Amino acid sequence: MVYKDHKLYLLSAECCSFIKIFDFSGETPREIFRCGVELKTLWLRGKAFLQIDSWCVDETKLVVTVTGDVLKVERRRRPKSGTVSFRVYRFYTSSGVFKKYERVVSLGDEAMIFDLGVTVVADDEIEGIRRNCIYFNRSHNRMNRNDVSLFNLETRKMEPLHMFDGSSVQVSSVRWFLPSFTQT
Repeated sequence: MVYKDHKLYLLSAECCSFIKIFDFSGETPREIFRCGVELKTLWLRGKAFLQIDSWCVDETKLVVTVTGDVLKVERRRRPKSGTVSFRVYRFYTSSGVFKKYERVVSLGDEAMIFDLGVTVVADDEIEGIRRNCIYFNRSHNRMNRNDVSLFNLETRKMEPLHMFDGSSVQVSSVRWFLPSFTQT
């Protein structure tokens, strides 16, 4: 679930998966979009499955871009090796709905924060957020929520995060802070 610009974006992972968009800009919220969606989930059934090292989808999220596009993002993993990859599909823009998912190979000047379901503008002048990259929590068991990783969409590879000066340890307690500055 993502809330942005008076709109609520909802991905249901029940038996009949769907995506809905609700508009909260008026007095009464109203549904402005609904679409069925295929969700693939990784289910580990015993250790025999771990012998196979093919790609499996272990998490699917909705991500809303800075420009208002809605993306379906699949985090994929090879169970045996632990290798992570992503597939990104665009299915809704502010100008309309696509009849078929469109594969996204670049985020352009934006970076994705997968766990929050949003993108942010990545400015080369500001160190820390890299364009065309996906930041995500890599923890398998969710016990360690501080294991943030970076996936570069251009190279399709994991890359190390920036280490702070004077420290051999990466961020020890991850918190996303996204200030929103508006001039009144």
